[in-house]
Amino acid sequence: MSLVRVFNEFQRIWGICPCCGDVFRLSDAKVYSTKRPPVTDFDRIDHERAKLDAAEQLFAEQLGAMRTEAARKGRREADKKLREISSYFAAHSLHPHDVYALFDPVRFVVFDGLSQGEVHRVAFVDDAVPEREHVHASIEKALAAGNIEWIMLRIDEDGRVVRE
Repeated sequence: MSLVRVFNEFQRIWGICPCCGDVFRLSDAKVYSTKRPPVTDFDRIDHERAKLDAAEQLFAEQLGAMRTEAARKGRREADKKLREISSYFAAHSLHPHDVYALFDPVRFVVFDGLSQGEVHRVAFVDDAVPEREHVHASIEKALAAGNIEWIMLRIDEDGRVVRE
């Protein structure tokens, strides 16, 4: 079929203008319009998707800012706590590198002498608060009874834990 014949056939095809509702021949149709085409469901979906993407981006930015602020507050609180406890450790001649934070069941474990290469004693340091007295008494009782065990574990490269 030749191109001329195709265009002649377009005279037999009718359409309805989506803007004004007028009936027209396809051969009379203007391919381009100065007016914006009517909004379709696809346009609305694209618009809603763009709004959702913008909201997700804003949420991600806010979440990042909140995490940064929380980390900053946490560091500030940790520094404050460290200043409080470092005076305690210094007053008791404990080196800060010998102190490890557990927080539960006790706040700190001190391996006295570890920074010099030989541990002389292990000390548990915690707050003297009534809510934790039963834990402190339980630990003290286990230590006094000699219920202490040294276990060596080795973790292989494949992640298996082997007791030595």
